[in-house]
Amino acid sequence: MSEEKRVDKHSIFEPGDFVNQQCKIIEKKVTDDGVLYLVRFDFADEQRKKPRKGSVRDISGIPQSDLEICRNIASKFIEYKKKYFGNYKAVRNANINDAMVEIYKVHKIDGYPYNEILDVLRTAATDSFWKTNLLTLTVLRSKCKNGLTKFEQIHKTYMRIKHEHEIVSQQTYKSLE
Repeated sequence: MSEEKRVDKHSIFEPGDFVNQQCKIIEKKVTDDGVLYLVRFDFADEQRKKPRKGSVRDISGIPQSDLEICRNIASKFIEYKKKYFGNYKAVRNANINDAMVEIYKVHKIDGYPYNEILDVLRTAATDSFWKTNLLTLTVLRSKCKNGLTKFEQIHKTYMRIKHEHEIVSQQTYKSLE
């Protein structure tokens, strides 16, 4: 909310100054009968807000070959989410950059190969629990209550499903003998 206030000619405020915690000077006009200020109230509260969690991360440190792989994995995840979770909103480009950084960290820091990351994310998009609880890739490395990252939790689900499929395949093979 903005409001004009008239103050004396010798006022020392300049545009950008805070008058108090709730007022910021936006514009200053000197007139014959004093100084006219355009003041914005409650601005300081906006300044105290934390930066948006989804702020753009720097991708310049990622090698070009890895960057393309991470972009493809992030795009595949979006496709999976749209396919298996119908009303999924496509992420903005800023979130794709953030997702690429997270995928790169999962690969580089946590040591997972890219093909396994893609398989785990496919599992996340199809699993009844994870398809509703993993809506963005920017939280892959955030910790769960048990101390594991979300990616590690999804990886456990992926390994369980993979193991179940192997058992079923072995039983089917044995029954054919």
